[in-house]
Amino acid sequence: QVEKRNKKGQILHHSITAIKQEDLRGVGDDATIPKRESDQANRDMGQACQGREELLAILQDAGVEDIDVASVLKLPLWSEVQALYGDGPVVYGLDTCEDFRANIPREDASIGTAGLFNTGTNPFNMYLEGNCIMPENEHDHHGGMRWQVPWGKHMLASRKWNNTAGHDHKVNKSNVLPVVLIRDPYSWMQSMCKHPYATSWSKNVSRHCPNLVPTPEDRAEFSELGTNESIPVRINYPNKPADYPSLAHFWSDWYQQYLQAEYPRLLIRFEDLIFHQKSLLSIVCACAGAIPKQDTFSYVVDAGKWGSAHKGSSNMISAMVKYGSNKKRLSGLTNEDLSYAQEHLSAHLMTLFQYAQPPEGGAALS
Repeated sequence: QVEKRNKKGQILHHSITAIKQEDLRGVGDDATIPKRESDQANRDMGQACQGREELLAILQDAGVEDIDVASVLKLPLWSEVQALYGDGPVVYGLDTCEDFRANIPREDASIGTAGLFNTGTNPFNMYLEGNCIMPENEHDHHGGMRWQVPWGKHMLASRKWNNTAGHDHKVNKSNVLPVVLIRDPYSWMQSMCKHPYATSWSKNVSRHCPNLVPTPEDRAEFSELGTNESIPVRINYPNKPADYPSLAHFWSDWYQQYLQAEYPRLLIRFEDLIFHQKSLLSIVCACAGAIPKQDTFSYVVDAGKWGSAHKGSSNMISAMVKYGSNKKRLSGLTNEDLSYAQEHLSAHLMTLFQYAQPPEGGAALS
């Protein structure tokens, strides 16, 4: 497993080798398993594992070998994962890989992470650093695996040439292959309610969030909504904010910009970082001309974020539970929100990345 330390050598990202029922309390359905005789418990474990073999194989390969029956039962069935995301990784932009490998100087070629807030950019970068290296890169401390694209990982693609992040003023932006993480917009909006970062909009998280269409209660609490059809959002980017009519518009436009970019880039799914780590990293690194860093694959099992600002971030196991089934995919949405989302989320992006639109009337405020 990947281990992350700060400059003082203190461990920020720990290895996880065991999962017990209490570790997943509050995640998914809190089913309890009564104590039984050992032979009966073994039969229970065998039954619990049925249909979850693929997920348990990932966990075992990652070094998580001690897992109790209650925790196994919280994992989704593999058939549920397939129903949501298909049988393997979805990667857009592979037709641009040859262009990048052929035309970018190998001694300066690198991979840079990009994506909206709450799309797994931190763990993805840890996967890159832990597993891939650009063999001829002479300029980057991490073997050509950059923490973010030099114009900022959350920045609009349209501002690539007008914005430079942090200490990247000397970086040749053309020599960085952006790998952009996209996420099911329905679960993404839920995460934005918990951790909005630089995004601001009128919301009452305990009452209505995600919120796309104002309810009467919203209008009463937030006078600035006026007679708006939707709830506008502002992204407080440095120098110049960006405004959108709703979270659905923000998600759609942000990714459309990368989709339409006229330079090499890859768009990958956040969910494949949970369920298809090995094959996804193999595809991405080969695209850029990177090679495996070592013979064994390193997993990011602990939460990819740390510190009080990221409290409640998922680790690999809790992410499997949360995003491997559709049980809570629409939590917080009203039927009006759902209808609005179906109209304004980019149909092209939803189809391209195999995110199914829920049926009409399928939302439930909970």
